[in-house]
Amino acid sequence: MRFKYIILVSAVLILSLIYFLISHQTKKNYMSNNRSLQELVNKTVVLEGKAAYAKAGAALFVNDNPVYIEGLDYWPQDFIDKQVILSGKLVFKSYIPKVETDESGLMRQGSGRGNDYVLEQAAIEMDKGDFGYKRLTDAKDFPQGQYQEAIKEIITELENKKENPKEFFAKLEPNSTASKLSFILVHQNSFKVENLSFIGNPSGKDRKATYDFIQKKVTFLFYQ
Repeated sequence: MRFKYIILVSAVLILSLIYFLISHQTKKNYMSNNRSLQELVNKTVVLEGKAAYAKAGAALFVNDNPVYIEGLDYWPQDFIDKQVILSGKLVFKSYIPKVETDESGLMRQGSGRGNDYVLEQAAIEMDKGDFGYKRLTDAKDFPQGQYQEAIKEIITELENKKENPKEFFAKLEPNSTASKLSFILVHQNSFKVENLSFIGNPSGKDRKATYDFIQKKVTFLFYQ
């Protein structure tokens, strides 16, 4: 009996070790701090770094290396110097315009150097980093108790309106009360890089979602 118990424990430990190694390897395939940028070129990646500016405009500084964000010239003010996580395709190509002389003899601004790391088709991973958003359907990421009830009812209301809850991210609004919980509800399309500088509701689906614990009712107020 004891021999069988030892075998069972050993099997569990081995499986746990295999799971850890696989998970660790998967993480290395994506997170920049585990692999050099050069190894990730031409792959779909998730990069974490600081939002700042380099020679050609908005960039994500990954281990002090600038990765330019295609289609993004300026970071929104509340992004600057924050840790940001982006997904997209990493390429190594000419991004900064080369120095050229026009017909009048004036030189066009540019570094005239070689290729740079560029993230194409980039999107913000808003449920990671410093922004406080959680994917609406990841119930485990929200506190227990009333939060769980409110999130469940908001998901149900979205489904009733033929919308996909998996496409939304939520963040608690500070003006929530004991009888009502309000969330900032943002659609994933609003986090596309081309929409970052858009003032208002770029996806047309962003809203304030309020759950009333007394009336057991969800109300949506769309942002303009």
